[in-house]
Amino acid sequence: MRGQLTQRFAAVLAAGLGVLALAAAGGAPAIAQEGCKDAKPQAADPGVTPVKSGYQFVGTGDPLLPIRLSNQDGTKWCPKKTNDSIFSSLPSWVLPYSQGSWGPELKNNIVVAPKMKKKDIVVYSAVPKANSYAVEQNEKRKMEQKHEPLPRCIGVAIRDPGTKDFINLQPICSRRSKKARFIDPTIFVNRGKTYLLYKEDPRPPKKQRRGHLVRKVIVIRKIIKIKPPPPPPPAPAPPSAPTLELGPRKGILRAKLDKRGKPISWEGVSVEAPTMVKHGSKYYLFYSGGNFTTKNYGVGVAMSGSPYGRFERIGGRPIIGGKRDSVANRRCGVGHQDVTHKRGVWRIYFHASDMVRNDCRVSEKGRYLVVKSLKWVRGKPRPGRIKGKKPRPGKGVVASTPSPPPSPAPAPAPPPPAPAPAPAPAPAPAPAPAPARPPAQDICVMHPSEASVVCVRNAGHAVDVCDRENDAHRVYARVITEASNPNFESPFYDDNGSNAGCGNFTFPSRVLSVAVCVQTEGCSAFKPT
Repeated sequence: MRGQLTQRFAAVLAAGLGVLALAAAGGAPAIAQEGCKDAKPQAADPGVTPVKSGYQFVGTGDPLLPIRLSNQDGTKWCPKKTNDSIFSSLPSWVLPYSQGSWGPELKNNIVVAPKMKKKDIVVYSAVPKANSYAVEQNEKRKMEQKHEPLPRCIGVAIRDPGTKDFINLQPICSRRSKKARFIDPTIFVNRGKTYLLYKEDPRPPKKQRRGHLVRKVIVIRKIIKIKPPPPPPPAPAPPSAPTLELGPRKGILRAKLDKRGKPISWEGVSVEAPTMVKHGSKYYLFYSGGNFTTKNYGVGVAMSGSPYGRFERIGGRPIIGGKRDSVANRRCGVGHQDVTHKRGVWRIYFHASDMVRNDCRVSEKGRYLVVKSLKWVRGKPRPGRIKGKKPRPGKGVVASTPSPPPSPAPAPAPPPPAPAPAPAPAPAPAPAPAPARPPAQDICVMHPSEASVVCVRNAGHAVDVCDRENDAHRVYARVITEASNPNFESPFYDDNGSNAGCGNFTFPSRVLSVAVCVQTEGCSAFKPT
């Protein structure tokens, strides 16, 4: 690990004292996090929100939703903590072998519904469990063969501020079609009212004319209240969860299609990842359009006088991303934005991936987080670069003072007599070479609650992820390498879904420590190699 133990202890002590000072000051600027040096953290579909110590984000991937924190400025991100995740185990309604949680967002200390105390709330998208084992196996087969995508629901969980555990609510699923997908949920708070926005991805009907495409729609719904669960059923049936009661569904933005069902704008057939903010008297809907695996993916903006629309698009091309911007900056899949406002400072965060030989190869692990400033010019948002402030004297920088004029040189003194030659000193011994780091050992770490295991071999460059039980609980590894240290990379799943078997991964950078995780069962502690 980087740094000495004493330095880390001093940093932790200083952070604790800073938090106490902040509480006493009642909202004074919080201290920056320690060790925040990652300017491009791995991130897909980031949900970014301001906190007292800086910013935080959660993203697509690990189903337990680990949280990353930033420095006070929100431009450098701190190491990922192994125990700082929203969930300690997978929510009971989520399909264990699904493709993780998509597009999560965490909001702190907000009024979720009228006549309620402030809560922390997290929303995300996940694949729900089916009603029978046979249907689940059929859905699993479709997913593994890369057939049509599985349906998705919106997951919601709340907790009291300052507490650790979230309470899962009933998922929000489509009532119109069992194959529809709800993804990219976000929360918008305005004048004491809270709204849920998400993308509705309907599945095409079986009988439709050839070439006709189904356009996507962004939906807004007001949160009315949280219904308590009904009385618990007799054992052994599990108790039900509370329900989030929502208002009527209102589509506020759709992709533009012509009469033949063909797209007529840069958005293609998809608008997604809604983010709503209010500036002045207008409501602005930031969204992403196009295919996220191409150069055409980008961020657009629409404006309205009401959260329910009518929303009019601003300009005829994206404000970030799109083909022109992507080619100029050698990036792909630029989008899935989030907009923050903290102490008068507007920021826009989004993900991107590097272009390889004019080709877009977007993957979950290839996307990283990008931040830009956001300025409002005549009622229109304009992204720009974040300009760093020059340090002033007295704050870590010593001001340069003019040196006094040189005094006249004195007359040279007569040279002293030459001393007798001294014997040559013995040559100094060469410094001993620094001890080389020992090669990584072949080790295994077993899950504390079942027999699944993760092993490291080949001098720390190969990792085996083995699921030893056919229990519908998928196994994956968290890995810390020399390149990612002190952050961990995750998830690395076994290749057998929820069946017994092993998956193999090769790392160019040496593996320093690993942990084994089981969906619904949590993760083991990290074991060094």
